[in-house]
Amino acid sequence: MAVFDTQHPLTLCFGILGNIVSMAFASLRWIYFYTNLPGKIENGIPVIAIHSFCSRLLWLYYSLIKEGDVLLLITINVAGSLIRLAYVLFFIVYAMPHTKVPNLCGFVLGIIQIVIYQCYKHEGLAINIQDFEVQEHIVDIGILRESPDIMSIPCPSLNLITILATIIGF
Repeated sequence: MAVFDTQHPLTLCFGILGNIVSMAFASLRWIYFYTNLPGKIENGIPVIAIHSFCSRLLWLYYSLIKEGDVLLLITINVAGSLIRLAYVLFFIVYAMPHTKVPNLCGFVLGIIQIVIYQCYKHEGLAINIQDFEVQEHIVDIGILRESPDIMSIPCPSLNLITILATIIGF
């Protein structure tokens, strides 16, 4: 099996072009980091870029389990994962403390949650649905009719939407 065994040569050309464009977009923040790192970032980095890092890792996992010609998919996702990991490390080092602490606490608690889930995943805590009796449920139409009035107490915007819909004629 050849490395670039594609159905058409244009597929290979557009795949390589897509990798180049993806790398260019993935590394756009390097300009920001290069200009702001010497004086310790004053504006701060507002949000940790962990979501894009995890997205790249999921795509990398997909490309590793997929059969066939996936070299282009693997290369772009390895490079993108490394770039996003560098962004996360820059956030840990250079972000302002008032934005760094809550984001890192949430990240650490999320990792702990994933570890706990993996520990208890195979414990057999599944609930057998046949053990429960299904009772007849009667829907009270009066309660459903009153629900918009009840919801208008905490949410005045819903009341405004109802008024506008009445005026317009919906």
